[in-house]
Amino acid sequence: MRKLLLTTAAVTAAIGLAGCGNSVPDTFTDERDGQTYKTVKMPDGKTWMAQNLNYQTDYNSMYRGSWCEDSNSYCKMYGRLYDWNTAQTVCPAGYHLPSRKEWRNLVKAVGAKKAGKKLKTKSGWINRDDGSNGNGTDEYGFSALPGGQHLAVCGFFNANYFGGWWTIEEYSDQHAYGRGMISDNDYLDEYDDYKGIGYSVRCIADNKRYFLAKQNPAQVLTEPIGILTDTRNGQTYLTVKIGRQTWMAENLNYQTDSSWCYNDDTSYCKKYGRLYAWNAARKACPAGYHLPSRGEWDSLVAIAGGKDVAGEKLKLKCGWNRNYYGNNDYGFSALPGGNRLSGYSRDGDVLYVDNGGYWWTVAESDNDGAFYRSMYEDTKYVKEATTYMCNGFSVRCVADRP
Repeated sequence: MRKLLLTTAAVTAAIGLAGCGNSVPDTFTDERDGQTYKTVKMPDGKTWMAQNLNYQTDYNSMYRGSWCEDSNSYCKMYGRLYDWNTAQTVCPAGYHLPSRKEWRNLVKAVGAKKAGKKLKTKSGWINRDDGSNGNGTDEYGFSALPGGQHLAVCGFFNANYFGGWWTIEEYSDQHAYGRGMISDNDYLDEYDDYKGIGYSVRCIADNKRYFLAKQNPAQVLTEPIGILTDTRNGQTYLTVKIGRQTWMAENLNYQTDSSWCYNDDTSYCKKYGRLYAWNAARKACPAGYHLPSRGEWDSLVAIAGGKDVAGEKLKLKCGWNRNYYGNNDYGFSALPGGNRLSGYSRDGDVLYVDNGGYWWTVAESDNDGAFYRSMYEDTKYVKEATTYMCNGFSVRCVADRP
């Protein structure tokens, strides 16, 4: 890709309105914050919100909760973006996050081949690659807008090009199902995406059968990702379990001797982490974590399909040049931090920022060399090679085994 607790009154209202044939009003007010939303009765027979949800959650951070790009005016138009765990319980009383089946029924009812076109708004979508109009016809008043996505290490991306909405259903421990549209075609596709990514939420009105079967949601949710706090400086990192290994899902950004930020700019370090000489990298990981071995990298690459395709599955969906993003299938979130040369005439030069990612292993190749792994913007593979220990590469730490 480019580029709540329910009151008795609420229970009665939900069953009466949606389950006994009474008409549902074309607006409703969320009693939690007083916001009013448009609703629409769609050809699938269900009442959907005709706007994205814009309820600010109590829990909100760069890793978990809900997010608004730039300003409240943006959220007023596009709604907030929610990680999947938050999305499960964020709909107001009388409404719920749709199931895959409910989305499938909607797509079928409006015409699968042109569902995106018929549900998109008439404005707000950027032109397609061929220059043609990327907007829709909004035939039913569903008014789907391209609210984009959010990810902690990338921030907001794909606004005005992509609109995505969570379903209630999991795909795996790390992924959940969603539906999405892009400017470049007329489809409403199903995705399985990383639970930590921010998608929009469209709530659907409860009917009697759904409401009576609805279980009270858990108050404490299992995190789709972990959070590691480095006690040395208080910095936090996302972590992800892939196979039997727990990896940091971000590059290390702990300052040591023989470590650098690109252009000495700390904003680059915040995004890409620091670049370390090998001897510094060996001792840089926080307590409970270590610099990975060649074998640990081999295991990761094997789970991701082997060296010829693993790069595409491990690279992040944003941040790489020329739109050669990855699928980030496992939440590893590889970013192109480049590498720093030492010695010779190009001492201190940093190359391939935004184009390539390079990560040390703990293994030596000879007296002044060590093994590393790399990924590039325009390829799918993960490559192993060796280089001088004095060069600066990124560090991904992996958890010690018990």
